[in-house]
Amino acid sequence: MSVSPGKGEDPALGLTKRQRKVAELVLRGMTNREIGKELYISEETVKRHLYNIYARLGVKNRVQLLGKLTGFQI
Repeated sequence: MSVSPGKGEDPALGLTKRQRKVAELVLRGMTNREIGKELYISEETVKRHLYNIYARLGVKNRVQLLGKLTGFQI
């Protein structure tokens, strides 16, 4: 049984568009504060998005997230 991604989700990673944008900015090396300013959201909202991204991708921290997104496993 296949599960279709929800509205606004990236089918490849199962991330929403906003989560995908946050992940993209992490890849660029931006801090949570910088990401918040770029997206006009609070730093706490960035942290919440990252928490959800980590859960969806099965990673525990930013370093593992970078590895998962770039295909480099640590």
